[in-house]
Formats: sequence, C-alpha cells, structure tokens
Amino acid sequence: MDSEELETVKVDIFNNQYLVKLTDNLTEDDIRVLASYVDKLMRQVSRKGYDQLSVAILVALNLAEQMYKERKNSSDFLNGLIQGIDEVIKRDDNLSNFEAT
Repeated sequence: MDSEELETVKVDIFNNQYLVKLTDNLTEDDIRVLASYVDKLMRQVSRKGYDQLSVAILVALNLAEQMYKERKNSSDFLNGLIQGIDEVIKRDDNLSNFEAT
C-alpha cells in the first residue's frame, strides 16, 4: 500500500464509490459513519422521485439546517451560561461589598 491509500477511506454513497481523505479531526470510522448517514438520507429523499442532483441538493440543505440548528442551540446555551456566571459574579461582588462595610 502506498501512502495515498493509507490516508484515504473508500465509502459508498448512493451507489457511487468515493475516496475520502482522512483528516486530523475525523477517523476512518467517523468517515464511514458520516458516509452511511448521507447515503441513508439520499436514499430516503430519492424515494420521492427526485433526480440525483435534486436529491443531493435537498440532502445538503437538510444537513445545513441541522448544522444551523445545532450551532444556534450551542450559542443560545453558551449565552445563557455566560449570563448565569455574570449574575453569580455580581451577587458575589454585592456580598463582598456588604461584608466590607
């Protein structure tokens, strides 16, 4: 095996094979799980009679929506956490000022 083969994983998505390069963030198993998920989504959408390009675009939009929702939820969670920490700090400051007098 040459180094190129060691750095890629072959996956099947919607009756096509692709060589996907491994990254620092994704293992071979991660890539296989993601490819399987994309394949599943494409097969579900294709049952509705769309052509292959439309299937790919609709799946991409679906995945973009999922990512957008996750980012928004994470952002909302972090903002709430920051507000909670700010409130605790303010209470602690007020308590410290009260004890100092």
